[in-house]
Amino acid sequence: MLTCIMSFFAFLLAIIIRTPDRWLCFAAMVFSSMGDVVLMNFKGIVNGIKFPSFYIGAALFIVAHILYSVAFGTMIKSSGHTFFNTGVVLGILLFLSSFVYFLVMYKKSKGVPHATLVMVVVYLLVISTLCTIVFSHAFSSGGIGIISALGALSFFVSDFFIGLGILNTPNAPKLGELIWWFYPIGQILLLIGG
Repeated sequence: MLTCIMSFFAFLLAIIIRTPDRWLCFAAMVFSSMGDVVLMNFKGIVNGIKFPSFYIGAALFIVAHILYSVAFGTMIKSSGHTFFNTGVVLGILLFLSSFVYFLVMYKKSKGVPHATLVMVVVYLLVISTLCTIVFSHAFSSGGIGIISALGALSFFVSDFFIGLGILNTPNAPKLGELIWWFYPIGQILLLIGG
């Protein structure tokens, strides 16, 4: 229900503001909602599919992150701001520190296949790219753009906790409870600050 409300909110913003980046953000939210439906296995939607539903959900979210990245990249380009700024440096540092942390956690985990680590790192790269672009937008535009940076960071934190769960880290169950706080807040702030 919550994910449908967020998609409707994105749709309203696209109707009211009517810019290409708003329509891209709406599309990103729709793909996120589809990812939620798949990951929750709403009404058994993925029953009978031999491919793990987690990968399908992750693929839908990757598409959403790419759409958000294009939307915020479009905003940077149309505003005439430069891409390279403090926000880009922060995005790169976020990726590198998270990458190292996931590697350490992977070394400590037992029985997690190498393919799972590869999937986590690819996903980390995609969401870190989103954060880097949004941070760049926020540092260039200031004002309400900072809200989008907080949204991207909140979204990142929720996915970071999911990654810890996939790697079977000791604190993952406790942190997993926080996902549904960080995720919707991240999505809403991304949409508002865009």
